[in-house]
Amino acid sequence: MSKYYVALSQDGQEVAIFDSTKLELSTCTIDRLDKQRKLAYEPFQVLNSNLFDGITWSISISNKSANGEVLIALSCFNKYRYLMSEDQNSAQYFESIKRQSICNIITDITDTTDTSDTNETVETLTEMENGEMASFDSTWLFSTLNKERIRTTIDHLGGIVKFLSPSDPKKQTLIIIHDYGITKTLIPINYRQYNNNWNSLRKTFFNKLIAKNSKGTIEFYFPMSISKQIKACIEDRPQLNIFNKNIKNNYLFLQDSKSDKLNMLECYNLEGGGLIKSFQVDSDENIKETLNSNFNKAFNSIKNYMIIEISKNEKLLAYNSKYHQNHITLFSMENTLKICTKEFTNINDIIYIQFICNDEKLLIIGEREVRGSHVIENSDEIEVVKIRKKKSMNTTVPILIIWDLFSSNSVEDSITIIHDSLNSLDIFRHYHNYVNSNGNTIYIDKKGTVKSLLDHPDLIDALKKSMNYFLKPLDIIVAQEISGSMKKHAIFHLDNILDSHTTENDAIVIYSEPWISNKKCSRISVFLNEDKSIQLIIGVFSVQVWRRLSEGDNQVSRLEYIWIGNKQKIEIKSLLVERNEFLLEFTLHDEKEDLPDIINKKDKMQIHWPHNVLILKDACVALEYCHYLIDNPVSPRKGLLFEEFRIQVQNIVKNFIKYNPLIFQLTDIRYDIMGNLIRGNCVSIIKRILFIKTENFKSSEGSKAMKAKMNNHLHFPRLYSWESNSPKKSDLEVAIESITGVHRKESIIVGYLLDYYSDNAMKNTGWMISVTQILPLLYDRHLDYYVKELFYKPCFGTRQSYIDDSLISSYELRKAQQKNIHSINIRQGLSRKPSAIIPGFKKKFEDIKMYLKLNLISLNRKHDPCLTKLNVVPLPDFFTFPPSTSTNKEEKFLDHYLAWRILKNVVWPHIYVELVDSQYSPFHRALMRDNRITTFSNPSLAALIDYKWSKAQIYFIRSYATYIIFALIFWTTNNVTRIEVVTPIIAKGIYFPLQIMLFYIGYLRLAFEYLQLKNKGYRKYINVYNFFDIISIIMPLSLVISLNFLESGVDKTKLRYYTVAASLTTFVLWIELVSTN
Repeated sequence: MSKYYVALSQDGQEVAIFDSTKLELSTCTIDRLDKQRKLAYEPFQVLNSNLFDGITWSISISNKSANGEVLIALSCFNKYRYLMSEDQNSAQYFESIKRQSICNIITDITDTTDTSDTNETVETLTEMENGEMASFDSTWLFSTLNKERIRTTIDHLGGIVKFLSPSDPKKQTLIIIHDYGITKTLIPINYRQYNNNWNSLRKTFFNKLIAKNSKGTIEFYFPMSISKQIKACIEDRPQLNIFNKNIKNNYLFLQDSKSDKLNMLECYNLEGGGLIKSFQVDSDENIKETLNSNFNKAFNSIKNYMIIEISKNEKLLAYNSKYHQNHITLFSMENTLKICTKEFTNINDIIYIQFICNDEKLLIIGEREVRGSHVIENSDEIEVVKIRKKKSMNTTVPILIIWDLFSSNSVEDSITIIHDSLNSLDIFRHYHNYVNSNGNTIYIDKKGTVKSLLDHPDLIDALKKSMNYFLKPLDIIVAQEISGSMKKHAIFHLDNILDSHTTENDAIVIYSEPWISNKKCSRISVFLNEDKSIQLIIGVFSVQVWRRLSEGDNQVSRLEYIWIGNKQKIEIKSLLVERNEFLLEFTLHDEKEDLPDIINKKDKMQIHWPHNVLILKDACVALEYCHYLIDNPVSPRKGLLFEEFRIQVQNIVKNFIKYNPLIFQLTDIRYDIMGNLIRGNCVSIIKRILFIKTENFKSSEGSKAMKAKMNNHLHFPRLYSWESNSPKKSDLEVAIESITGVHRKESIIVGYLLDYYSDNAMKNTGWMISVTQILPLLYDRHLDYYVKELFYKPCFGTRQSYIDDSLISSYELRKAQQKNIHSINIRQGLSRKPSAIIPGFKKKFEDIKMYLKLNLISLNRKHDPCLTKLNVVPLPDFFTFPPSTSTNKEEKFLDHYLAWRILKNVVWPHIYVELVDSQYSPFHRALMRDNRITTFSNPSLAALIDYKWSKAQIYFIRSYATYIIFALIFWTTNNVTRIEVVTPIIAKGIYFPLQIMLFYIGYLRLAFEYLQLKNKGYRKYINVYNFFDIISIIMPLSLVISLNFLESGVDKTKLRYYTVAASLTTFVLWIELVSTN
């Protein structure tokens, strides 16, 4: 039976299939899965597939480039092999250096189909048969456009291959994870320009200076979480297979389990190797106990068996671990915060997760136990860690589950279970038989047929919107004539008959829009059941559903649903009703737009209650609208009705908080409901969302009346909108802009949010992403007392760091001993391997430099450095400048050339970048508004200043050193001719190069002064300090120029004048030197 491997490109359009039994490779597209094209490769046709027993494969396919090129990477390796550590004297170490020092393309296109390639492969396999080789590690790279193999420097590596989303349209980025690390190589589309001449492979100085700075191959070490396991015993070493499903988009996910610390899910960007996200997973106490008991177990079976999936817009992360096999946890990719955890009690295990329907739903394939006598066989190909034991009467079958994340109003309605009528989901137990990318999922069955999971008939039927075809249309013309022209409340019965026997007093609600002063405003009501306990009201601006309930002997009215337009009137187009259901089509128009032609051109909107409505979101929007209507002049009676109406809307939100918190959590992530509540001044609701009452908490004096929620959070900070990656106003920014004064009573919502975020920042600094950005705004709105209180919160002084101590160099520890507070430079991310051609010399140079640093710093320290306390400053992106909206594409293109960068940095002086206030970093903006010592005397902020100074001091040291060199050159040129020992020829040999350096430095400093004058203007520039800056440059240059005209026979008068001028110039240089210091 054939064993297949399938791959999908990053954009989800190109498909590659490999039959490992027949060694056949074919391709197709996502829209034509039945039209497969075979890619013939002669060496595979002469090989016996039995030689590949114990070998596993990895396949990847790239996006289609502009010229139609699609690349395929195929790699094989021993599936039982463990990861290895790389010794600096090993052959693998020098091979990695060689791969980085030469061009990655080493193929002459005339040899791609030659028999030499076949002979090389046959010789390798012959060595395997004779036992001369332990395994066969190899990677093939194919071009589908030219129907040939591309020879590269990674051909003799075997591992997990993956094409990344291209950042450069002229290159494809390929990642291979092998036994000794991670290799990234760039494959140019025009690879045919390379040949196998050894001299052309080396990166010559000319190519670096003139040609593009193409980094062909980059080598990375494994992350620290894996490196430690590699050094452990052989049973605990990770295998290469764990990376099969850990690469999502351009990210590598690894779980770092620590028995004494947090369990972190680390996210590495494979494009640059940086650690960009860290998610705290399995943080519950019960899971921690399981984690500690299993910590010493095998790395493959416990720590890194997980299912990871990222939404198409990269907003959400779905996570499933084997500690809780039927749980899914959702995280926010923006702030790494845990949103919610959902348990699926109707399944025992989860084997697949995918976001579908534009990230609105989550598709889950799980296993459910059923009665039967079938015995499940254990297979090493099945991607299940725990071995299923034989059960006498039970077996497991896969089922489909659709979790509607954002469109449901209850947890029960959000789950749809689908049984697999095709019995095709067993394929998803084998990792190599399916793949998903960019919202598409394909799988290949045992017969080799490629299918799309989204084309599964059971799934298609379940995703169809439920529609009641028995809905009855209402006569809108009659209804509008009664409610509009006659100014009467038209009330209809369920059977579509005008209920003339029902008066307004019999209706559940009469004044559905109490903010309208006109008593006889047009409105239509329809009873949606026989006992007239559910009433639909379509008013001028709103659509409402009311229910009559019995509480003892009394009957009360409760608002079930409300939709309000943005100060626009409703124009009904159609209305269909049925028992407990209605479908309304309408348009919105302003009050001034009364022309029918204008109204008919408006886009139609639909409300299908109760199926396709967002009750919570629409209620929050209604509360915002109600706040704008509070001051409207209405009668006293309607004023009371308006307050009762507002309470009814608030009760809808409070019921979701109390009875459906999961729906509230997901709605807060998807929609801007907190912003609606803030603009609606719903203080009591916001307080209930953020805090819990502390009546049951007994604490010391000064305890608060409320405590921030530390788990089961209902609100999360966000800086970007869901629909796009464009920035949006954070909820804190909305709260600051909505205040009416500067006192605490008027800005209480701002205080609530700051307390909530800062208290939760003790666990995760992601809570502070919006706090960082609004610090300057607090100063602008005269709310700086919140800033002072914030900087003395516990999160700014007691939050410990869980960074591995091995990431901190001894040099940083010794520097920390010299100061009370020191900012540590942490080496996070994937470490680059050396790329020098002479690594021994470079290593000795680095050792000497580190030895000097350590000994110069530790002159007064006799004990070894140790880490006493390492805290975290919870201000993410505090020093980060906002991304520039306008970029010079031509300059960005020229930056690829080394010659251009040398010209820009050496010849041209650094220019002033003109930025508006919003384009500076939050740190700079806050410092410009408040530079008082009391504010920045906080230890956390002192560490920030120390970090910033360590980066900025290079500029001042360089400027000071440059001026010292300028002064020394002036003194030398001024006195070298007076030394009697120096002959005129030697003096000229020294004098000429020194003059060039002097005029070059003078040019740079004068150009800098000119740019400073241009940026500040005459009024701000003209002062004593800038005056000395200019004359301290002009006077030495003028004196050196005049020295060129002085000959040996000059009279004593001119020489006296020159001596006076030289003395005065030296005096000015000393003044400038002291003032610069």
